[in-house]
Amino acid sequence: MGSPYLGEPETEEQPDRAATALENRLRGLFQGDNYTKGLFQLATAELETVLPSDFDFLRTFAKNYLTRLCHLPELGNIEKTQNDLPAIPSPSNAESEFFLLTAPPMPGDEYLNADTLNDWWKELDHYVRSQIKKHPAGAVDWIQKQSPLWRTVGRVTFHLAENKRDESRPFAFMATYTDKVSAGAKPVQLPLSKALIEYASAQDRNSLLRLLQPITAAAEKCDWVQDMVEEQTIYQPRAWSPKQAYKLLQDIPTLEESGLIVRVPDWWKGKQTSRPQVRVSVGTKDQTVTCGADALLQFRIETVLGDEPLTEEELRELLAAGDTLVPLRGEWVEVDTAKLQAALDHWKKIDRLVNEDGLTFYEGMRLLSGLPVDGKWDGLGKELSFRDWSDVMPIGSFAEALTAIRDPSQVQDDVSYQQIGLNATLRPYQEVGVRWLHLLTRLELGACLADDMGLEKTIQVITLLLALKQMKTQPSLLVTPASLLGNWESEMKKFAPSLKSRIAHASGAGTDEPRNLHNIDLVMTTYGMVERIDWIKTKHFR
Repeated sequence: MGSPYLGEPETEEQPDRAATALENRLRGLFQGDNYTKGLFQLATAELETVLPSDFDFLRTFAKNYLTRLCHLPELGNIEKTQNDLPAIPSPSNAESEFFLLTAPPMPGDEYLNADTLNDWWKELDHYVRSQIKKHPAGAVDWIQKQSPLWRTVGRVTFHLAENKRDESRPFAFMATYTDKVSAGAKPVQLPLSKALIEYASAQDRNSLLRLLQPITAAAEKCDWVQDMVEEQTIYQPRAWSPKQAYKLLQDIPTLEESGLIVRVPDWWKGKQTSRPQVRVSVGTKDQTVTCGADALLQFRIETVLGDEPLTEEELRELLAAGDTLVPLRGEWVEVDTAKLQAALDHWKKIDRLVNEDGLTFYEGMRLLSGLPVDGKWDGLGKELSFRDWSDVMPIGSFAEALTAIRDPSQVQDDVSYQQIGLNATLRPYQEVGVRWLHLLTRLELGACLADDMGLEKTIQVITLLLALKQMKTQPSLLVTPASLLGNWESEMKKFAPSLKSRIAHASGAGTDEPRNLHNIDLVMTTYGMVERIDWIKTKHFR
Protein backbone atom coordinates (compact mmCIF):
# COMPACT_ATOMS: atom_id res chain seq x y z
CA MET A 1 0.00 0.00 0.00
CA GLY A 2 2.28 2.80 -1.25
CA SER A 3 -0.45 5.40 -1.44
CA PRO A 4 -3.70 5.41 0.55
CA TYR A 5 -6.37 3.37 -1.25
CA LEU A 6 -9.64 5.22 -0.90
CA GLY A 7 -12.41 3.48 -2.80
CA GLU A 8 -16.18 3.87 -2.53
CA PRO A 9 -17.47 3.90 1.05
CA GLU A 10 -18.66 0.47 2.11
CA THR A 11 -22.13 1.25 3.43
CA GLU A 12 -25.57 -0.02 2.59
CA GLU A 13 -27.09 3.41 3.13
CA GLN A 14 -26.97 5.94 0.31
CA PRO A 15 -24.97 8.93 1.60
CA ASP A 16 -26.59 12.33 1.31
CA ARG A 17 -25.47 14.69 -1.46
CA ALA A 18 -23.33 16.88 0.82
CA ALA A 19 -21.30 13.90 2.05
CA THR A 20 -20.91 12.55 -1.47
CA ALA A 21 -19.67 15.92 -2.78
CA LEU A 22 -17.21 16.20 0.12
CA GLU A 23 -15.85 12.69 -0.32
CA ASN A 24 -15.56 13.09 -4.07
CA ARG A 25 -13.59 16.31 -3.53
CA LEU A 26 -11.32 14.65 -0.97
CA ARG A 27 -10.66 11.62 -3.18
CA GLY A 28 -9.69 14.03 -5.94
CA LEU A 29 -6.74 15.10 -3.77
CA PHE A 30 -5.30 11.59 -4.00
CA GLN A 31 -5.64 10.97 -7.72
CA GLY A 32 -2.44 9.97 -9.49
CA ASP A 33 0.95 9.35 -7.91
CA ASN A 34 1.30 12.58 -5.92
CA TYR A 35 -0.68 11.38 -2.90
CA THR A 36 1.63 13.33 -0.58
CA LYS A 37 0.06 16.58 -1.78
CA GLY A 38 -3.29 15.16 -0.69
CA LEU A 39 -1.92 14.37 2.78
CA PHE A 40 -0.58 17.91 3.07
CA GLN A 41 -3.87 19.43 1.90
CA LEU A 42 -5.77 17.53 4.59
CA ALA A 43 -3.56 19.09 7.31
CA THR A 44 -3.74 22.61 5.88
CA ALA A 45 -6.59 23.56 3.53
CA GLU A 46 -8.92 20.96 5.13
CA LEU A 47 -7.72 21.53 8.69
CA GLU A 48 -11.08 22.84 9.91
CA THR A 49 -13.25 20.55 7.74
CA VAL A 50 -15.31 17.84 9.46
CA LEU A 51 -13.96 14.73 7.68
CA PRO A 52 -15.05 11.10 7.36
CA SER A 53 -13.11 8.82 9.69
CA ASP A 54 -10.68 7.47 7.05
CA PHE A 55 -9.67 10.97 5.86
CA ASP A 56 -9.49 12.19 9.46
CA PHE A 57 -7.04 9.37 10.19
CA LEU A 58 -4.84 10.50 7.28
CA ARG A 59 -5.08 14.14 8.42
CA THR A 60 -3.94 13.21 11.91
CA PHE A 61 -0.91 11.49 10.40
CA ALA A 62 -0.02 14.59 8.34
CA LYS A 63 -0.59 16.87 11.35
CA ASN A 64 1.95 14.86 13.34
CA TYR A 65 4.52 15.49 10.62
CA LEU A 66 3.78 19.25 10.43
CA THR A 67 3.93 19.51 14.23
CA ARG A 68 7.47 18.12 14.27
CA LEU A 69 8.42 20.34 11.34
CA CYS A 70 7.16 23.45 13.11
CA HIS A 71 9.14 22.60 16.23
CA LEU A 72 12.39 23.01 14.29
CA PRO A 73 13.96 26.33 15.36
CA GLU A 74 15.74 26.61 12.00
CA LEU A 75 12.43 27.47 10.29
CA GLY A 76 13.04 31.16 10.90
CA ASN A 77 16.36 31.06 9.03
CA ILE A 78 15.63 31.31 5.30
CA GLU A 79 19.05 29.97 4.27
CA LYS A 80 18.68 26.89 6.45
CA THR A 81 15.13 26.15 5.34
CA GLN A 82 16.21 26.25 1.71
CA ASN A 83 19.51 24.38 2.04
CA ASP A 84 20.14 22.28 5.13
CA LEU A 85 16.94 21.95 7.15
CA PRO A 86 17.59 19.23 9.75
CA ALA A 87 16.07 15.81 9.14
CA ILE A 88 12.77 14.99 10.85
CA PRO A 89 13.01 11.40 12.18
CA SER A 90 10.19 9.05 11.21
CA PRO A 91 7.89 7.91 14.04
CA SER A 92 9.34 5.15 16.18
CA ASN A 93 7.93 1.62 15.99
CA ALA A 94 6.10 2.18 19.25
CA GLU A 95 4.56 5.43 17.98
CA SER A 96 3.55 3.77 14.72
CA GLU A 97 1.96 0.79 16.48
CA PHE A 98 -0.02 3.08 18.75
CA PHE A 99 -1.16 5.12 15.75
CA LEU A 100 -2.22 1.99 13.85
CA LEU A 101 -4.46 0.99 16.73
CA THR A 102 -6.55 4.12 16.07
CA ALA A 103 -7.02 3.37 12.35
CA PRO A 104 -10.70 3.14 11.36
CA PRO A 105 -12.04 0.55 8.89
CA MET A 106 -11.02 1.77 5.46
CA PRO A 107 -10.41 0.27 1.99
CA GLY A 108 -6.94 -1.29 1.85
CA ASP A 109 -6.43 -1.31 5.61
CA GLU A 110 -5.11 -4.87 5.37
CA TYR A 111 -1.93 -3.38 3.85
CA LEU A 112 -1.56 -0.75 6.55
CA ASN A 113 1.51 -1.32 8.75
CA ALA A 114 4.54 0.51 10.22
CA ASP A 115 6.48 0.26 6.94
CA THR A 116 3.60 1.90 5.08
CA LEU A 117 3.49 4.77 7.58
CA ASN A 118 7.25 5.15 7.24
CA ASP A 119 6.92 5.42 3.44
CA TRP A 120 4.15 8.05 3.76
CA TRP A 121 6.31 10.03 6.18
CA LYS A 122 9.34 10.08 3.86
CA GLU A 123 7.28 11.04 0.82
CA LEU A 124 5.49 13.81 2.71
CA ASP A 125 8.83 15.09 3.99
CA HIS A 126 10.26 15.10 0.47
CA TYR A 127 7.22 16.98 -0.90
CA VAL A 128 7.32 19.68 1.80
CA ARG A 129 11.06 20.29 1.45
CA SER A 130 10.76 20.61 -2.31
CA GLN A 131 8.04 23.23 -1.92
CA ILE A 132 10.00 25.19 0.69
CA LYS A 133 13.07 25.35 -1.54
CA LYS A 134 10.94 27.01 -4.24
CA HIS A 135 9.67 29.67 -1.82
CA PRO A 136 12.11 32.62 -1.53
CA ALA A 137 10.58 33.92 1.73
CA GLY A 138 11.38 30.70 3.63
CA ALA A 139 9.47 27.93 5.39
CA VAL A 140 7.57 30.00 7.96
CA ASP A 141 6.09 32.23 5.28
CA TRP A 142 5.28 29.24 3.05
CA ILE A 143 3.55 27.29 5.84
CA GLN A 144 1.56 30.34 6.91
CA LYS A 145 0.35 30.85 3.35
CA GLN A 146 -0.92 27.25 3.31
CA SER A 147 -2.65 27.63 6.69
CA PRO A 148 -2.06 30.43 9.24
CA LEU A 149 -3.01 28.07 12.10
CA TRP A 150 0.44 26.44 11.87
CA ARG A 151 2.28 29.75 12.29
CA THR A 152 2.52 29.59 16.09
CA VAL A 153 3.27 25.85 16.51
CA GLY A 154 6.67 25.25 18.07
CA ARG A 155 7.11 28.93 18.93
CA VAL A 156 7.10 30.94 22.13
CA THR A 157 4.55 33.71 22.58
CA PHE A 158 4.79 36.69 24.95
CA HIS A 159 1.33 37.75 26.15
CA LEU A 160 0.50 41.16 27.65
CA ALA A 161 -2.99 41.67 29.05
CA GLU A 162 -4.75 44.11 31.33
CA ASN A 163 -5.11 43.10 34.96
CA LYS A 164 -7.99 45.23 36.23
CA ARG A 165 -7.98 43.65 39.69
CA ASP A 166 -4.75 45.38 40.75
CA GLU A 167 -4.45 49.17 40.33
CA SER A 168 -0.76 49.19 41.29
CA ARG A 169 0.08 46.46 38.76
CA PRO A 170 -2.62 46.80 36.12
CA PHE A 171 -0.97 44.50 33.55
CA ALA A 172 -0.16 40.80 33.37
CA PHE A 173 2.65 39.04 31.49
CA MET A 174 2.81 35.39 30.52
CA ALA A 175 5.04 33.35 28.21
CA THR A 176 3.56 30.31 26.47
CA TYR A 177 4.52 27.92 23.70
CA THR A 178 2.23 26.31 21.13
CA ASP A 179 2.59 22.55 21.28
CA LYS A 180 0.31 21.52 18.42
CA VAL A 181 -2.96 22.13 16.59
CA SER A 182 -5.87 20.43 18.34
CA ALA A 183 -8.45 18.14 16.78
CA GLY A 184 -10.75 21.16 16.76
CA ALA A 185 -8.22 23.13 14.66
CA LYS A 186 -7.14 25.37 17.55
CA PRO A 187 -3.52 26.10 18.56
CA VAL A 188 -2.80 24.37 21.88
CA GLN A 189 -0.90 26.90 24.00
CA LEU A 190 0.80 25.78 27.19
CA PRO A 191 2.60 27.79 29.89
CA LEU A 192 6.33 27.91 29.18
CA SER A 193 6.93 26.16 32.51
CA LYS A 194 5.27 23.05 31.02
CA ALA A 195 8.11 22.84 28.51
CA LEU A 196 10.62 22.41 31.35
CA ILE A 197 8.64 19.44 32.65
CA GLU A 198 7.89 17.92 29.25
CA TYR A 199 11.39 18.09 27.85
CA ALA A 200 13.00 17.12 31.15
CA SER A 201 10.89 13.96 31.35
CA ALA A 202 11.79 13.16 27.76
CA GLN A 203 15.44 13.90 28.50
CA ASP A 204 15.51 16.05 25.41
CA ARG A 205 17.66 19.00 26.42
CA ASN A 206 18.38 19.95 22.81
CA SER A 207 14.67 20.35 22.05
CA LEU A 208 14.28 22.64 25.05
CA LEU A 209 17.24 24.75 23.98
CA ARG A 210 15.77 25.03 20.48
CA LEU A 211 12.42 26.17 21.90
CA LEU A 212 14.06 28.78 24.13
CA GLN A 213 16.48 30.04 21.45
CA PRO A 214 14.28 33.06 20.50
CA ILE A 215 14.14 34.09 24.17
CA THR A 216 17.93 33.89 24.33
CA ALA A 217 18.18 36.06 21.22
CA ALA A 218 15.75 38.61 22.69
CA ALA A 219 17.66 38.67 25.99
CA GLU A 220 20.78 39.82 24.13
CA LYS A 221 18.90 42.92 22.96
CA CYS A 222 16.41 43.65 25.78
CA ASP A 223 17.67 44.07 29.35
CA TRP A 224 14.28 43.29 30.89
CA VAL A 225 14.14 39.93 29.07
CA GLN A 226 17.66 39.16 30.28
CA ASP A 227 16.62 39.96 33.87
CA MET A 228 13.60 37.66 33.64
CA VAL A 229 15.74 34.83 32.25
CA GLU A 230 18.34 35.20 35.02
CA GLU A 231 15.66 35.40 37.72
CA GLN A 232 13.73 32.45 36.15
CA THR A 233 10.55 34.59 36.22
CA ILE A 234 10.11 34.15 32.47
CA TYR A 235 8.37 30.80 33.14
CA GLN A 236 5.62 32.12 35.42
CA PRO A 237 2.74 34.59 34.97
CA ARG A 238 3.65 37.98 36.43
CA ALA A 239 1.71 41.08 37.46
CA TRP A 240 3.31 44.11 35.81
CA SER A 241 3.45 47.85 36.34
CA PRO A 242 2.68 50.29 33.48
CA LYS A 243 6.42 50.94 33.04
CA GLN A 244 7.13 47.24 32.56
CA ALA A 245 4.26 46.91 30.09
CA TYR A 246 5.46 49.94 28.14
CA LYS A 247 8.95 48.45 27.78
CA LEU A 248 7.48 45.35 26.13
CA LEU A 249 5.29 47.44 23.83
CA GLN A 250 8.26 49.53 22.74
CA ASP A 251 10.33 46.40 22.07
CA ILE A 252 7.75 44.52 19.94
CA PRO A 253 9.82 44.84 16.72
CA THR A 254 12.94 43.51 18.50
CA LEU A 255 11.04 40.60 20.06
CA GLU A 256 9.50 39.61 16.74
CA GLU A 257 12.87 39.85 14.97
CA SER A 258 14.21 37.42 17.58
CA GLY A 259 11.58 34.87 16.58
CA LEU A 260 8.99 35.46 19.31
CA ILE A 261 5.26 35.97 18.78
CA VAL A 262 3.80 38.91 20.73
CA ARG A 263 0.16 39.27 21.75
CA VAL A 264 -0.92 42.66 23.16
CA PRO A 265 -4.24 44.45 23.92
CA ASP A 266 -6.25 45.59 20.93
CA TRP A 267 -5.85 49.28 21.80
CA TRP A 268 -2.12 49.05 21.10
CA LYS A 269 -2.32 47.14 17.81
CA GLY A 270 -1.34 49.38 14.94
CA LYS A 271 -0.27 52.09 17.42
CA GLN A 272 -3.91 52.97 18.08
CA THR A 273 -3.28 53.88 21.69
CA SER A 274 -3.93 57.48 22.69
CA ARG A 275 -0.99 59.83 22.78
CA PRO A 276 -0.79 63.46 23.87
CA GLN A 277 0.19 65.79 21.05
CA VAL A 278 1.17 69.38 20.54
CA ARG A 279 -1.47 70.67 18.15
CA VAL A 280 -0.41 73.60 16.00
CA SER A 281 -3.21 75.54 14.31
CA VAL A 282 -2.28 77.74 11.35
CA GLY A 283 -4.91 79.95 9.72
CA THR A 284 -5.71 83.28 8.10
CA LYS A 285 -6.77 86.25 10.19
CA ASP A 286 -9.79 87.01 8.00
CA GLN A 287 -12.38 84.89 6.20
CA THR A 288 -11.24 85.57 2.64
CA VAL A 289 -8.67 83.78 0.53
CA THR A 290 -7.38 86.86 -1.20
CA CYS A 291 -4.17 86.99 0.79
CA GLY A 292 -0.86 86.76 -1.03
CA ALA A 293 2.20 84.68 -0.24
CA ASP A 294 3.39 87.39 2.16
CA ALA A 295 0.08 87.71 4.03
CA LEU A 296 0.43 86.96 7.74
CA LEU A 297 -1.22 83.92 9.31
CA GLN A 298 -2.37 83.20 12.83
CA PHE A 299 -0.35 80.63 14.78
CA ARG A 300 -1.57 78.86 17.93
CA ILE A 301 -0.21 75.90 19.92
CA GLU A 302 -1.91 73.73 22.55
CA THR A 303 -1.44 70.25 24.00
CA VAL A 304 -4.34 67.90 23.35
CA LEU A 305 -5.47 64.33 23.88
CA GLY A 306 -7.57 63.40 20.90
CA ASP A 307 -9.58 66.53 20.19
CA GLU A 308 -9.70 67.75 23.79
CA PRO A 309 -7.14 70.21 25.23
CA LEU A 310 -5.17 69.04 28.26
CA THR A 311 -5.27 71.07 31.45
CA GLU A 312 -2.01 72.42 32.86
CA GLU A 313 -2.28 69.90 35.71
CA GLU A 314 -2.75 66.96 33.30
CA LEU A 315 0.21 68.08 31.21
CA ARG A 316 2.45 68.35 34.28
CA GLU A 317 1.36 64.85 35.34
CA LEU A 318 2.21 63.39 31.95
CA LEU A 319 5.61 65.11 31.77
CA ALA A 320 6.46 63.86 35.27
CA ALA A 321 5.46 60.26 34.52
CA GLY A 322 8.49 59.32 32.41
CA ASP A 323 8.35 56.76 29.59
CA THR A 324 5.31 54.71 30.49
CA LEU A 325 1.56 54.24 30.12
CA VAL A 326 -0.63 56.58 32.18
CA PRO A 327 -4.35 56.13 32.93
CA LEU A 328 -6.05 59.36 31.93
CA ARG A 329 -9.71 60.10 31.23
CA GLY A 330 -10.64 56.41 31.31
CA GLU A 331 -7.99 55.14 28.88
CA TRP A 332 -4.30 54.26 28.72
CA VAL A 333 -2.18 57.10 27.37
CA GLU A 334 1.29 56.55 25.93
CA VAL A 335 3.91 58.98 27.24
CA ASP A 336 7.48 59.47 26.03
CA THR A 337 8.61 62.40 28.12
CA ALA A 338 11.66 63.27 26.01
CA LYS A 339 9.75 63.37 22.72
CA LEU A 340 6.74 65.19 24.14
CA GLN A 341 8.98 67.78 25.78
CA ALA A 342 11.00 68.12 22.56
CA ALA A 343 7.80 68.80 20.61
CA LEU A 344 6.70 71.42 23.15
CA ASP A 345 10.11 73.12 23.12
CA HIS A 346 10.26 73.11 19.32
CA TRP A 347 6.87 74.74 18.79
CA LYS A 348 7.34 77.21 21.62
CA LYS A 349 10.53 78.45 19.96
CA ILE A 350 8.70 78.89 16.68
CA ASP A 351 5.82 80.59 18.49
CA ARG A 352 8.23 83.18 19.87
CA LEU A 353 9.69 83.79 16.42
CA VAL A 354 6.23 84.09 14.89
CA ASN A 355 5.25 86.67 17.52
CA GLU A 356 8.31 88.69 16.54
CA ASP A 357 8.23 88.39 12.75
CA GLY A 358 4.81 86.97 11.83
CA LEU A 359 4.08 83.89 9.71
CA THR A 360 3.54 84.21 5.97
CA PHE A 361 1.33 82.04 3.77
CA TYR A 362 4.46 80.54 2.19
CA GLU A 363 6.03 79.75 5.57
CA GLY A 364 2.78 78.22 6.79
CA MET A 365 2.69 75.82 3.84
CA ARG A 366 6.25 74.69 4.53
CA LEU A 367 5.39 74.08 8.18
CA LEU A 368 2.44 71.90 7.19
CA SER A 369 4.61 69.84 4.83
CA GLY A 370 7.27 69.29 7.51
CA LEU A 371 9.91 71.33 5.67
CA PRO A 372 12.20 73.94 7.23
CA VAL A 373 11.57 77.57 6.41
CA ASP A 374 14.54 78.73 4.35
CA GLY A 375 17.19 80.25 6.57
CA LYS A 376 14.71 81.45 9.19
CA TRP A 377 14.37 78.60 11.67
CA ASP A 378 17.41 76.52 10.72
CA GLY A 379 18.46 73.96 13.33
CA LEU A 380 15.16 73.86 15.20
CA GLY A 381 13.81 70.39 15.87
CA LYS A 382 16.79 68.48 14.44
CA GLU A 383 17.87 66.96 17.76
CA LEU A 384 14.85 64.68 18.25
CA SER A 385 11.98 63.43 16.14
CA PHE A 386 9.02 65.51 17.31
CA ARG A 387 6.69 65.03 14.33
CA ASP A 388 5.01 61.92 15.83
CA TRP A 389 4.10 63.99 18.87
CA SER A 390 2.88 66.99 16.86
CA ASP A 391 -0.18 67.68 14.75
CA VAL A 392 0.07 70.70 12.46
CA MET A 393 -3.32 71.58 10.97
CA PRO A 394 -4.63 74.42 8.79
CA ILE A 395 -7.84 76.15 9.81
CA GLY A 396 -10.29 78.65 8.36
CA SER A 397 -9.80 80.14 4.93
CA PHE A 398 -6.16 79.02 4.92
CA ALA A 399 -7.40 75.41 5.04
CA GLU A 400 -9.88 76.18 2.24
CA ALA A 401 -7.08 77.62 0.08
CA LEU A 402 -4.89 74.56 0.60
CA THR A 403 -7.80 72.24 -0.25
CA ALA A 404 -8.35 74.14 -3.49
CA ILE A 405 -4.64 74.01 -4.34
CA ARG A 406 -4.54 70.23 -3.81
CA ASP A 407 -7.80 69.59 -5.69
CA PRO A 408 -8.33 72.00 -8.62
CA SER A 409 -11.87 70.71 -9.14
CA GLN A 410 -12.80 72.38 -5.83
CA VAL A 411 -11.65 75.84 -6.93
CA GLN A 412 -14.44 78.41 -7.16
CA ASP A 413 -14.04 81.49 -9.39
CA ASP A 414 -16.48 84.34 -9.99
CA VAL A 415 -14.93 85.19 -13.36
CA SER A 416 -17.03 84.31 -16.44
CA TYR A 417 -14.44 83.44 -19.04
CA GLN A 418 -16.91 83.99 -21.90
CA GLN A 419 -17.46 87.59 -20.84
CA ILE A 420 -13.84 88.75 -20.71
CA GLY A 421 -13.12 88.57 -24.43
CA LEU A 422 -12.24 84.92 -25.04
CA ASN A 423 -13.08 83.83 -28.58
CA ALA A 424 -13.42 80.14 -27.68
CA THR A 425 -15.40 77.75 -25.48
CA LEU A 426 -13.30 76.04 -22.85
CA ARG A 427 -13.65 72.34 -22.24
CA PRO A 428 -14.52 71.38 -18.61
CA TYR A 429 -10.95 70.30 -17.74
CA GLN A 430 -9.64 73.57 -19.24
CA GLU A 431 -11.98 75.60 -17.03
CA VAL A 432 -10.64 73.70 -14.00
CA GLY A 433 -7.07 74.45 -15.11
CA VAL A 434 -7.76 78.17 -15.56
CA ARG A 435 -9.52 78.47 -12.19
CA TRP A 436 -6.55 76.77 -10.53
CA LEU A 437 -4.02 79.04 -12.25
CA HIS A 438 -6.11 82.08 -11.29
CA LEU A 439 -6.22 80.97 -7.64
CA LEU A 440 -2.45 80.50 -7.42
CA THR A 441 -1.89 83.83 -9.14
CA ARG A 442 -4.12 85.61 -6.59
CA LEU A 443 -2.16 83.86 -3.82
CA GLU A 444 1.08 85.04 -5.46
CA LEU A 445 2.30 81.45 -5.73
CA GLY A 446 3.98 79.78 -8.69
CA ALA A 447 2.17 77.15 -10.73
CA CYS A 448 3.08 74.42 -13.20
CA LEU A 449 0.30 73.47 -15.61
CA ALA A 450 1.22 69.90 -16.53
CA ASP A 451 -1.51 68.82 -18.93
CA ASP A 452 -0.42 66.38 -21.62
CA MET A 453 0.65 67.66 -25.04
CA GLY A 454 -2.31 68.36 -27.29
CA LEU A 455 -4.67 69.37 -24.48
CA GLU A 456 -4.20 73.07 -25.30
CA LYS A 457 -2.39 74.55 -22.35
CA THR A 458 -1.86 77.68 -24.46
CA ILE A 459 -5.53 78.64 -24.47
CA GLN A 460 -5.70 78.16 -20.68
CA VAL A 461 -2.82 80.60 -20.18
CA ILE A 462 -4.40 83.07 -22.63
CA THR A 463 -7.66 82.88 -20.64
CA LEU A 464 -5.71 83.58 -17.45
CA LEU A 465 -4.12 86.65 -19.06
CA LEU A 466 -7.61 87.94 -19.97
CA ALA A 467 -8.73 87.45 -16.35
CA LEU A 468 -5.68 89.36 -15.10
CA LYS A 469 -6.47 92.18 -17.54
CA GLN A 470 -9.69 92.79 -15.59
CA MET A 471 -7.64 93.47 -12.45
CA LYS A 472 -5.92 96.48 -14.13
CA THR A 473 -2.52 95.72 -12.61
CA GLN A 474 0.98 95.61 -14.09
CA PRO A 475 1.49 93.89 -17.44
CA SER A 476 2.38 90.21 -17.54
CA LEU A 477 5.62 88.83 -19.00
CA LEU A 478 5.52 85.80 -21.28
CA VAL A 479 8.84 84.03 -21.95
CA THR A 480 8.90 81.34 -24.63
CA PRO A 481 11.33 79.53 -26.95
CA ALA A 482 12.09 81.65 -30.03
CA SER A 483 10.55 79.00 -32.31
CA LEU A 484 7.17 79.43 -30.58
CA LEU A 485 7.05 83.21 -30.36
CA GLY A 486 5.14 83.53 -33.64
CA ASN A 487 2.72 80.78 -32.62
CA TRP A 488 1.89 82.59 -29.39
CA GLU A 489 1.34 85.85 -31.26
CA SER A 490 -1.02 84.09 -33.69
CA GLU A 491 -2.96 82.39 -30.87
CA MET A 492 -3.32 85.73 -29.05
CA LYS A 493 -4.85 87.40 -32.08
CA LYS A 494 -7.18 84.45 -32.65
CA PHE A 495 -8.49 83.86 -29.12
CA ALA A 496 -7.87 87.16 -27.28
CA PRO A 497 -7.73 90.11 -29.68
CA SER A 498 -8.48 92.53 -26.83
CA LEU A 499 -5.10 91.80 -25.21
CA LYS A 500 -2.58 94.53 -25.99
CA SER A 501 0.79 92.85 -26.40
CA ARG A 502 4.35 93.85 -27.30
CA ILE A 503 7.03 91.51 -28.65
CA ALA A 504 10.42 92.47 -27.16
CA HIS A 505 12.53 90.79 -29.80
CA ALA A 506 14.30 91.69 -33.04
CA SER A 507 11.62 89.77 -34.96
CA GLY A 508 8.92 91.93 -33.42
CA ALA A 509 8.85 95.55 -32.25
CA GLY A 510 12.51 95.49 -31.24
CA THR A 511 14.12 95.48 -27.82
CA ASP A 512 13.63 99.13 -26.85
CA GLU A 513 11.41 99.95 -23.90
CA PRO A 514 7.92 101.00 -25.04
CA ARG A 515 6.80 104.49 -24.01
CA ASN A 516 3.33 103.36 -23.01
CA LEU A 517 4.15 100.22 -21.02
CA HIS A 518 1.38 100.96 -18.52
CA ASN A 519 -1.18 100.53 -21.33
CA ILE A 520 0.18 97.13 -22.39
CA ASP A 521 -1.28 93.89 -21.04
CA LEU A 522 1.51 91.57 -22.09
CA VAL A 523 5.20 91.68 -23.01
CA MET A 524 6.44 88.65 -24.94
CA THR A 525 10.10 87.72 -25.30
CA THR A 526 12.37 84.67 -25.51
CA TYR A 527 14.60 82.82 -23.08
CA GLY A 528 17.65 84.15 -24.88
CA MET A 529 16.54 87.79 -24.83
CA VAL A 530 15.09 88.06 -21.34
CA GLU A 531 18.59 88.21 -19.81
CA ARG A 532 19.88 90.73 -22.34
CA ILE A 533 17.16 93.39 -22.21
CA ASP A 534 18.01 95.63 -19.27
CA TRP A 535 14.69 97.46 -18.98
CA ILE A 536 12.80 94.16 -18.50
CA LYS A 537 14.97 93.48 -15.45
CA THR A 538 13.95 96.78 -13.84
CA LYS A 539 10.19 96.47 -14.27
CA HIS A 540 7.64 94.68 -12.09
CA PHE A 541 5.52 92.26 -14.08
CA ARG A 542 2.36 90.52 -13.05
